[in-house]
Amino acid sequence: MQSLILPTLDQFSKASRFVGKHKSTITYFTSMAFVFLFVYTAQAKLTEHATFENMLAKTQVVDTFSGLLSWLIPITEIVISLLLIIPIFLKELKPRYYKLADKLNKIGLWSALIIMIIFTVYLSGIYLFAENHLCHCGGVIESMGWKTHIAFNFFFI
Repeated sequence: MQSLILPTLDQFSKASRFVGKHKSTITYFTSMAFVFLFVYTAQAKLTEHATFENMLAKTQVVDTFSGLLSWLIPITEIVISLLLIIPIFLKELKPRYYKLADKLNKIGLWSALIIMIIFTVYLSGIYLFAENHLCHCGGVIESMGWKTHIAFNFFFI
């Protein structure tokens, strides 16, 4: 039986220094990954809106609210994407916008985290408890298997 290998304090310290040195780069690439994901899926949901709404209506958990959610979900994804991308342009304009840009980016990243947790809990619930395993995430993501899709979401969390 193998014992659990825990990171040492020194390893945590090295990781912390790395993150500290590269925080803006990590934040930038994390933000862009969420922008790509949310714009891609929002576009797919809006392009195939009737299909997306019908898939939501067939899901027992959200069927009552399918009309509202079919618009609210992609609009929320677009708003979060704007919260993540606008700070990049603000920082390019003038240094006096740095605080506003950082605040918007922080709101966007927290919103992205929250919505990804909600999506993951929803997907897990559908996978575990629903009779109809319908995915309506849009685009290529829709063609993933359930376990792969949930793992994909955990990667973004």
